[in-house]
Amino acid sequence: MEQALGSLTLSLDQVKKAFEEERQNISEERTRLLREKKEWEEIAVRLHQAQPARTVRLNVGGMEFLTSPATLSSVKGSFFEAMMSGRWPLNCMDNGAIFIDRDPQVFRHILNFLRGDTIPLDSLSPSDLESLISDADFYNLPGLTTAVRSVAEIKTIVKSRKIFLLGGVNYKRSGQLDQVERYDTQTNRWEPMKSMPAALSRFGATAAGGKLWVFGGASSFVYDPEENEWSKISSMIHPRSGFAVVSCDRFIYIIGGFTGLGTSSEMSPMSSSRKHLGACVMENWIYAVGGNSGAFKQSLNLVERYDIVNDRWHQVDSIHTARQDCSVVNIEGHIWVIGGSETTTKDVIEVYDPKMNQWTSLASPCPFPAVPTPCIAQVDGSLFFLGGAREAGRWDVGRNHYEPIFPMLIGRQNAAVAV
Repeated sequence: MEQALGSLTLSLDQVKKAFEEERQNISEERTRLLREKKEWEEIAVRLHQAQPARTVRLNVGGMEFLTSPATLSSVKGSFFEAMMSGRWPLNCMDNGAIFIDRDPQVFRHILNFLRGDTIPLDSLSPSDLESLISDADFYNLPGLTTAVRSVAEIKTIVKSRKIFLLGGVNYKRSGQLDQVERYDTQTNRWEPMKSMPAALSRFGATAAGGKLWVFGGASSFVYDPEENEWSKISSMIHPRSGFAVVSCDRFIYIIGGFTGLGTSSEMSPMSSSRKHLGACVMENWIYAVGGNSGAFKQSLNLVERYDIVNDRWHQVDSIHTARQDCSVVNIEGHIWVIGGSETTTKDVIEVYDPKMNQWTSLASPCPFPAVPTPCIAQVDGSLFFLGGAREAGRWDVGRNHYEPIFPMLIGRQNAAVAV
């Protein structure tokens, strides 16, 4: 009897163990099925949102975008929600696209916002941020407006830049100028500054150490914006004209020009004498571009770069179009040559890639009216065209967008510019 009871107890324990194992298997299977059900539901939602029948084609400023009604209606009270409500007629093109006459480059960011994607606000320039704020207001997207404005205010404080335009000749040919005016890239306004101690044209100016340094003929001056005062400094060893001036670290470099007495600097000389050249700095190199040979005023396509560390000049690939009095700027590691003249004024822009040692001519001409001696400043990837009559403009190179800016106080040419 006891043996039978022992066998029965053992059998019950085995059944209980098997039952627990089966219950555990069922629980795990249930969990797996619930997980798969959730995954399939998410896939079904995505498939439903991606159905071709539920897409909307937009043409914004000539560029087409494809999105969904759900994306466009995601912000209550917005321009897009009203557009998709069916209560107002839509401006549709022949292909069915809804036309919106706004900037397509800005709309890329708007659409990313509606999709819930991150917009790289920190990488946008102040002018790009202002454009985004303007369009966010237009589309009635207050959340985006607030976010962009907070970043724009910080960048305005950190990156507010001033462009100084000095001297030159009045475009009506009424004589040389000593007047100085300053442009604020944030407010889009010019203001008069204290005049130079002497009227100058075809001279050089550069910014260094928070001050403006001016060199022209036998005259040399420095301007302190904080004190609004000009001071005379030591003159160049020999008076000269038609030179280029740049600054790098603590030093100011005066390149080329003619003195009638030969070279007056302690830098190694260039391969040939020339004046009315352009120059800019990139890393530890100074690039000298174009100019003319002097006696016969023959325009040059010669390009040399100066090794600041080792005090040596090296010839690099020549520009395609010989020119003098051109503007030369560094934009994101590439050298841009703009304007100038040979027998006629040049509107062809050439760009140099130092890694390839190669010049490329842009397919589109300069968006600003060509002038023989342009004043061009580079600020945050935008080129500011100054000179000639009072008109001035800004070209956002990355977006290939040109717009006029507030006119200069005085129309002038053969002036100097510094940032």
